[in-house]
Amino acid sequence: MAFEATLSPDSSKLSLTIVAQGSAITQSTAEDLLQQFEKALTEMLKSSGDNIISTLSNNYAPSRDQSIPSTKLGTKEAQNGPFTWTEEAKAIRSEIAALANVSKHTIKETSSIFELGLDSIDVIKLASRLKKQGIEIPVSVIVRSQTIAKIAMNTSAKDKSPETTTAQSLLQMSQYLTTYLKSKDKLPSGVEAVLPATPLQQSMVNEMVNSGYKRYFNVDGFELSDGVELEKLRNAVRSVVEQSPILRTTFVEVDDPKAAVSFAQVVHSPEQQSGCISSETNTLQHGQSFTDFVDIFEAESAKLAAQDQQLLQVRFVDAGTSKYVVIAISHALYDGTSLRAMHEDIQRAYHGQVSSRPDFMPFLEEVFQSTTEDAKKFWRTTLSNLPLAKYPRKDSGAGQSNSSTRLERRSQVPLKAIEALCKTSRITLQTLGQTCWALVLSQLMGQLDIVFGSVLSCRDSEEAASVTFPLMNTVAVRSVIHGTLMDMLRYMQDMSDTTRQYQHFPLGTAQAYALASRQDSALSKETTLFDTLFIYQGRRKTKSEGKLYESVYGVSDVEFPICVEMEIVDDEYLSWTTACKAIARNADETAGVLDALDEVLAIIVTAPETQSINSEKDGFSVCGLPAFEPKQDQKKITTPRRADAININWTSTELAIRSALHALSDIPEDSIHKDSTIFHLGLDSISVLKLPALLKTSGIKLSVSDIMREHTVSAMAKAAQTFASEAETSLDIDQVITDAISDLGLDAERTSLEEEAGKIDYIMPATAGEQYVIRQWQVSQGAMFYQTFTYALQGPINKAKLDYAWKALVARHDILRTGFLEVQSRILQVVFKDPPNEVIYKPQGTSAATRKYSGDLQLPPLNLVVENKDRSEVMIKLVLHHALYDGVSLPIIIDELQALYHGATLEPPGLSLKTFVAQSISAISSSITKEKWTSYLSSVPTPASPTNALTSTKRTEVYRPSIRIKSLRKLAQATGVSTDALFLAAISKLRARTLQQQSENPEIPTPQVVFGIYLANRAPFGSDLSSLVAPTLNLLPLCVQQPLERSIKDIAKDVQSDISRIGSKEMVSASLEQIYAWTGVRVDCFVNILRPESALMSNDENIEDREEWKPVQDLGTRAEVVESESNEAMVKKDVGDGAYLVSFCARIGLFADGRLIFLQPSVDIELRYYGEEIDMGVFAPEEMLSIVGAEQLIEDFVAFWK
Repeated sequence: MAFEATLSPDSSKLSLTIVAQGSAITQSTAEDLLQQFEKALTEMLKSSGDNIISTLSNNYAPSRDQSIPSTKLGTKEAQNGPFTWTEEAKAIRSEIAALANVSKHTIKETSSIFELGLDSIDVIKLASRLKKQGIEIPVSVIVRSQTIAKIAMNTSAKDKSPETTTAQSLLQMSQYLTTYLKSKDKLPSGVEAVLPATPLQQSMVNEMVNSGYKRYFNVDGFELSDGVELEKLRNAVRSVVEQSPILRTTFVEVDDPKAAVSFAQVVHSPEQQSGCISSETNTLQHGQSFTDFVDIFEAESAKLAAQDQQLLQVRFVDAGTSKYVVIAISHALYDGTSLRAMHEDIQRAYHGQVSSRPDFMPFLEEVFQSTTEDAKKFWRTTLSNLPLAKYPRKDSGAGQSNSSTRLERRSQVPLKAIEALCKTSRITLQTLGQTCWALVLSQLMGQLDIVFGSVLSCRDSEEAASVTFPLMNTVAVRSVIHGTLMDMLRYMQDMSDTTRQYQHFPLGTAQAYALASRQDSALSKETTLFDTLFIYQGRRKTKSEGKLYESVYGVSDVEFPICVEMEIVDDEYLSWTTACKAIARNADETAGVLDALDEVLAIIVTAPETQSINSEKDGFSVCGLPAFEPKQDQKKITTPRRADAININWTSTELAIRSALHALSDIPEDSIHKDSTIFHLGLDSISVLKLPALLKTSGIKLSVSDIMREHTVSAMAKAAQTFASEAETSLDIDQVITDAISDLGLDAERTSLEEEAGKIDYIMPATAGEQYVIRQWQVSQGAMFYQTFTYALQGPINKAKLDYAWKALVARHDILRTGFLEVQSRILQVVFKDPPNEVIYKPQGTSAATRKYSGDLQLPPLNLVVENKDRSEVMIKLVLHHALYDGVSLPIIIDELQALYHGATLEPPGLSLKTFVAQSISAISSSITKEKWTSYLSSVPTPASPTNALTSTKRTEVYRPSIRIKSLRKLAQATGVSTDALFLAAISKLRARTLQQQSENPEIPTPQVVFGIYLANRAPFGSDLSSLVAPTLNLLPLCVQQPLERSIKDIAKDVQSDISRIGSKEMVSASLEQIYAWTGVRVDCFVNILRPESALMSNDENIEDREEWKPVQDLGTRAEVVESESNEAMVKKDVGDGAYLVSFCARIGLFADGRLIFLQPSVDIELRYYGEEIDMGVFAPEEMLSIVGAEQLIEDFVAFWK
């Protein structure tokens, strides 16, 4: 059973409807429920909502659908007195009579403009005529009011002050864009104006570019009529282009995050655009048809548009007995009205009747001032908790997914009957067409709440109707099927009338409102606003004498799976056209859409009181179409979610998990549902590390790997019952490590090291992450991965306390007593029991002899240096190799050092680096790891040879802190991914674009990209390692498929899935060297997404406030080329094949036999996210990336998040 309460857009009527199957409720019971609801609501309104609903009787007259008049007291509508014919009302009546061609005496104050036969064009004329008489009424108000009484009542609208908006004026935007383009050297010469592109233009241009100019770049061919002079026509076209700024317009991408738009439209001077009209006439070759010529021109014009921004191209063709004109034009330059105007102007210019069109600037200003608070409220309300709108796809054969079928059919319903219905029902033809499509789409989708796109002309005055500029906009039309067909018509007309007031609202913003409001987390993963499009094309004339040419060829790609058009042809009949992609409908099924549309139209015209929905044994039938049984997921989608709708019968485990998620995410518990994922709550792989500890307080044992695998509350609860985290005791730690190094014979090395640094506790292999940073340190001769972290604190410092704290800290953690040894090209980590490592105290300005300048890492590569210990401000420097820390463990080291300095007693560490290493060794010992990596990277082609070695040690370093971006939390939650996944998706697009530009075939989109990512790797084997002081991180390749052809959101979902995949215990411990050996895949770009310090601070309650130790960092903007500082004590080492390695400053080394080794250079990108700000750095060899290139990469990345 479904209960519907629908408030009309003008709040004048509330309609109540019950739709149910007979097995659920009887007709009489349904009627009784409606009566009781009406009485209760009426009583509530009378008492201002303060009454207590009394027991209601069942003695009501039967009524299936009740209409409750609005109680908007105090308005003119509530007056009961006779209507007064004011001078304004009389003027309105006279103009309506003139347009309707009827006597004004036959028009009553209650007569509807549609009942009198006016259409949308007549309404525009009416508004213009009234304006000349000093009566200013917007077209949207006339359409909504319909009768003279209501129109006259709303004439007061002219006295109201316009709504304020936060939008910039058109002049301000133009000035800003001009300045910006000049600063970026993107402003060509000979420019008349720089203007912001409208939201729809921006969408079209973006889609046009991304599709390789296959979408929204259309080619049309016209055959010239007999007697038309080709040269005269050429001059006519040239004249029209000179008179029409929009035909001389190109678009420039705006990367500035402060700009209000992503594209500027640049109007060029006529001289600059003269080349778009060919001065030559093409002659068809022998055997070549006109279609052959256009096919070639289609490809050439797309190439010219991409290379030189030639968005209008006109060619003339002489085929002997026939002559043609071919026009290629971007849809961002026209809409249906302005395209017809362009051809009309060419016709007039040919006959010497050139006349200018109205300036489009006032209407462009109106577009950018349309985002009012009322508009936002309307679209938020209309699209709240939007249903699924993605049309079901079918499996298409190879090469068929982009094909489409376009069919046109004349309606069997007489036009006179159609127009008569519109008059008596007081609706427009557009509303009739939208209603037909809503009913058919409901049956095709199998749901009663549907949404589709509709293109509106947005031309509400005679001046606007004459402007040559794409004023159209696409809006979302939502329709809930209910009541009778007449109810549906009136409901759709009400929606149309209100939508017209907010028709310029940006579709992208409306989409954001819709997706943000979805309460169903399963739906949040789907970002499609609508998948089908309806267009009312108005009235078309095919019988016209004296036309210069007739259309004989047209090419335009279909963006949506299904597009439906309706138009009136020659005032004789209604015509349906539909274009369906093969992924949605085949040819027969496309014809079926036309059948259904005309069938529904016939029923509406002949029997408008028919119920829209009938319940049958096979499900619901909409307007007599085949019945459907809503699928389970669609039932959930079409039912608004109550707080407990799908969350009844919570188990104690689920409640505990929900409570923990609330504590971690700060999302209210009643907003966390059983199917909510951790990503919808704004959590990610780092923040979720705290969850196991929270759950443990409730007696729930879930590892981070369990949580990352299961995602949702219900799945986690089941996992807590059915899965047990892997027990460490199941692995013989010591035996695994002993076996891993048993073939090396380390007695001599052990003796030598113990003589220098004391007793050795144990030796074990280095992890993959440690191996990577050590190899890079070797290759760069000490220039990389040996860092100094500086902290300022108030002095003087207590030397004894600091010495004790440092010694205690080193004793607590094995990793701080670890050195590294290379034996037979294998890197081992040596854990000493008590190696010498005293605090170094030095005066300011003097150098300290730290281990950073040692030629090897055999002694633990870390030192603590103190400057000016007796002064008021002391500097403490922690100098250590990256093989000893990562982004998670470093803050813990600093926290614990401070705590120990202040005399705190810390609990013994509960985690073991030794165990983690043993688990890593065990995980990669099986063939599964190789199989999984080989499978994951199977689509990536193997490079023929490594990149040539670099000849310079200079590198580019560009760093920009505190870049303002939009908050991504809601987007990440709505998409069901982490912010990291969104960032990596954007990087994949930029990387793919760069590779495409560098490829031998730059016109072919890059099929996939591979780049390296830093994985924290804090829970691969079940245990939570978030407090382990050791570098668990690893660097692994991430593969993204078709990044240029997909949206950020779609890519981010796959990235999120792939991170979970490569972060699994079977894959995460592999090294880049092993992956290269297995797959041949090299990595030449790395992305490291860092956490704000606040997100990484230790949770230990004994750790005292860190504010006393303030990090000293140079976080200023910089862009420079620097010379790598090498360690002269290091000797160039034979580091093996090394082809998998990447380095900022790649060096040339030697194999034992004297052969050169080439180490592939890389770009390294670092990001740190602070909610609405990011710090971003790009580092690379200068030969690989210049300062300009690095700055452009940052700008391009930021542009995604404006």
